[in-house]
Amino acid sequence: IADGQGMEQLSPTHLYAIVPTAQHPPALPALLALVNLVGLGSIDQQRIVLAVVATTAVPIMGLLGRRIAGPLAGIIAAGIAAVSPLWFQPSGILMSESIDLVLVPLALLLAVDCIERPGAWRFGALGATIGLATLTRSEAIDFILLLGIPVVLLMSGPWKRRLSLGVVLVAGFMVVLAPWLVRNEIQLGGLALSDNVGGTLAGAYCPSAMNPNQPDYGAWNYICTVSELAKIQNGGIPNRVCHR
Repeated sequence: IADGQGMEQLSPTHLYAIVPTAQHPPALPALLALVNLVGLGSIDQQRIVLAVVATTAVPIMGLLGRRIAGPLAGIIAAGIAAVSPLWFQPSGILMSESIDLVLVPLALLLAVDCIERPGAWRFGALGATIGLATLTRSEAIDFILLLGIPVVLLMSGPWKRRLSLGVVLVAGFMVVLAPWLVRNEIQLGGLALSDNVGGTLAGAYCPSAMNPNQPDYGAWNYICTVSELAKIQNGGIPNRVCHR
């Protein structure tokens, strides 16, 4: 990406061929490419950058807690964000959650603003934030319904204004998301958020992941994923279950 070639990978079916990919949403790869362009290309440097990004979630969580339940709740929320492994581990392994853990509380904070002080700019900002979160983790698209509908229902004002601001929220969302969807339609032949070729599914449905007596019960099994992913990439059907 930093070299201007876009998101590409080795083809899973044609030896040495380089093909466009949407294996992951683009926000994290784009951020790492930007970091690389300013001379921070090593893994450790990128970890530090992601740690700085993730740290901004701490004051955001504090503000969110304060807005919802007062100053004490804000301090507690910020403290949990500062010390919980859920918040700082993703940066060390260069995971997209480092960004999403900032965007999700920011979206919630904007949602509170939209309810208390409804306006077009706030609703547009909320939609854009949800769009950016979706470009970080695809499942964040659910926030359009899970967060957008409650905000429209809970804000005050006539229904005509509520619906018009709901449209603004969706418009802000689509402005951020549309370039990625159009790119995928042109280069990959579909309006997909990502095409991670079923790796998560293959790694999640394994005997060890389903067995409460195994250490990875309820987890994602890397070995299982690797063994089955080649079948999926070549158009085959993976086993119903896969073993270590």
